[in-house]
Amino acid sequence: MPMTEKQQAIYDWVRDYIWRQGISPTLDEIADRFAVAKPTIHQHIESLVQKGLIIKQPKLARSLTLPDTCPTCGAKMTQPEEINTDGE
Repeated sequence: MPMTEKQQAIYDWVRDYIWRQGISPTLDEIADRFAVAKPTIHQHIESLVQKGLIIKQPKLARSLTLPDTCPTCGAKMTQPEEINTDGE
């Protein structure tokens, strides 16, 4: 199932945050960035986990990570030279 527009925006922001900061954002930070409630972000993150785009360790803070390969095409996921910093 393809990502929704909101899921794509959240995924892109989380991915760039991890690449810039070296750790994942908290759900509160994601909710603040997108001006939505934390339960809404939780639902979006769970959808991204089910799609294999994000890995989440249960019951751990800042536990979002990215897979090494794209779940849909198998390509190696690498950090781009230029990272999207919109909204920073």
